[in-house]
Amino acid sequence: MTVYRLRGKGNDGTRGGAAGDLIVTVLVQEHRIFHRDGLDLHMVLPISISTALLGGVVPVPLPHAACSVRVPPCARNGQRIRLAGKGVGLDGSRPAVVGDDGGGTGNSPHGSTRSGCGDLYVHLLVVIPKGEDLTGRQRCVIEKFVECAESNESDTSDEATPASLKERFRHWFES
Repeated sequence: MTVYRLRGKGNDGTRGGAAGDLIVTVLVQEHRIFHRDGLDLHMVLPISISTALLGGVVPVPLPHAACSVRVPPCARNGQRIRLAGKGVGLDGSRPAVVGDDGGGTGNSPHGSTRSGCGDLYVHLLVVIPKGEDLTGRQRCVIEKFVECAESNESDTSDEATPASLKERFRHWFES
């Protein structure tokens, strides 16, 4: 909620007195897709497991248009992609969509690009199908993938060991 006071713009004063102040209260309703943080917008974008693994271009809804984002191969659940200049304009206007390349790159780390607009941050949500939704062929392909992955387990980095994960997320366990 934002409150504006416009001095002298209210009702005329009584008995020739000065005009009062006009108080304007602005409430912005929560959007069903976007979360606003200053000039920046955040959204969660569901993607398929195949798009997460192989990458691809995915359409992204904007409040007044649409654009697309390039999901890199091996994208992780919760990974954030920044679309520079696709947030809210300095004057509250919507950003231009002309020349969208879906690249998600820009000049500003904090949502104030040369266009005068904030950024759109797309948070990826990898949607895993339910077991009963898999066809026999899909299940077979996944089982072969698991076999290949297990044979390469010795090649994995320290990135996913329990000790490294504990260190990486230790702030979750501290009070």
